[in-house]
Amino acid sequence: MAQNEKKPVFIDFYTSWCSWCVRMDQTTFKDSSVVKVLNQDFIPVKFNAEGSDSISYKGKVYTNPNPGVARSTHYFTFAILGQRVGYPSFALLDENNNLVIIAPGYQQPSQLLSVLRFVKTKAYATQSWDEWTKQQTAQ
Repeated sequence: MAQNEKKPVFIDFYTSWCSWCVRMDQTTFKDSSVVKVLNQDFIPVKFNAEGSDSISYKGKVYTNPNPGVARSTHYFTFAILGQRVGYPSFALLDENNNLVIIAPGYQQPSQLLSVLRFVKTKAYATQSWDEWTKQQTAQ
């Protein structure tokens, strides 16, 4: 879908027990600016990091090693987030499904919009996140 629509992918890694994930759903993901940018410029995906669905990514199938067991992390979560698993976490992939950036933790609308802008404008192609945020605050 990302390649067909030529849009980056936004993945929200969440769990059912994560209070900050619930708070993101109740606040940031209801912000009209965030909703507009995610729906217009990204392919948004909400992924239960402890779910039992099989996921195919870059030719490999990922599963949960212990589906139905509390706090069993899905292997796709590790494939994207690495060993720094925490919830909520957001992964942004380019239109070719290559990881661009991981944004861990609760994000206020302005924080998330900044990350979305970084990916949407493809600023990552010419500068690091740290360089870009310094440039944005200087403006």
